[in-house]
Amino acid sequence: MEGDQVVLTCTSVSNPPSRQKIYFTSTISGSSTMVDTSFTDYVITSIKANEQGTYSCTPYNSLGNGPQRSLVLTVNGKNKGSYEFNKSFS
Repeated sequence: MEGDQVVLTCTSVSNPPSRQKIYFTSTISGSSTMVDTSFTDYVITSIKANEQGTYSCTPYNSLGNGPQRSLVLTVNGKNKGSYEFNKSFS
């Protein structure tokens, strides 16, 4: 729901250890941007309608990129309550 907190978790197991790139492709504009590269969790504290779209996670390390995983996030209406939504890329 619009206004809710959303936590997207992107993890991988690799040797050497990997970091994650998270990309967002807007459903509204179709534009794609890298939104995070530092942490396993990407937190949207108060989701807005323009943040709905496809979120993709790509692990990477000194050996290259791992397989990309994606999920589609849809934002509906106004917040009717408060809860945390956790979604992992799979």
